[in-house]
Amino acid sequence: MQEAENIVQAATGLSAEEYRMLADFLTQRLKLAQAQENIKNIETAEAEENAQWSGKSILQIADELNAGVPAEEIAQHPKDGAAEHDHYIYGTPKRSAG
Repeated sequence: MQEAENIVQAATGLSAEEYRMLADFLTQRLKLAQAQENIKNIETAEAEENAQWSGKSILQIADELNAGVPAEEIAQHPKDGAAEHDHYIYGTPKRSAG
């Protein structure tokens, strides 16, 4: 806090334009610091997420992701999703009549 008081004291005697320039400079520095902190938080979250899946097979990951899905929801999924993926993704006609 003493450091901030020293900075304010050093700024005493500035003209109005110099105060505006100082305020603009400090605003830009604050935005930069916030952006750097946001990037750091995103990188930390990504690292934690990557560590969560590290060393697991795709089947293990799928099982973990599906663990919280209710059985009623899974029952509503199409049974021919793999064979008819173009139909479900792009809306093309189904390949089979069944």
